[in-house]
Amino acid sequence: MPVQNRLAFKRCILMYRTTHGECPALSGLCNSISEVHSYNTTAQASNNVFIQGANTDYFKRNFTIHGAKLWNSLPQNIRESDNVHIFKKRYLHHYFSSTSR
Repeated sequence: MPVQNRLAFKRCILMYRTTHGECPALSGLCNSISEVHSYNTTAQASNNVFIQGANTDYFKRNFTIHGAKLWNSLPQNIRESDNVHIFKKRYLHHYFSSTSR
C-alpha cells in the first residue's frame, strides 16, 4: 500500500473512532449533517459528516476537512461497522478490490 493510501487509511480509522465516540478529544471537531441542519437531504440520510468551508489550501489539508471528505467517500456498509476491527477489514477489502480493477 503506498504511503498516501496508508495515511488515508489511518485518517479513516481516526474518523471512525471520532464518529463512534471512541475518541472524545476529537468528537467536537466532526459534526454530522443532522447536527448542522434539520433538512432532509441525501447526505443526512447516509450519515455523512459536515465538511467545513476552507479558503486556503493549507486549511483544506486539515484533519476535519480532509478526514470528513475521506469518510463521506466510503461506502455506507464500511462506515456502519460494529467495531474498529471490522471497519479495518472492510476498508482494506474495499481498497484492494478497487485497486485490482
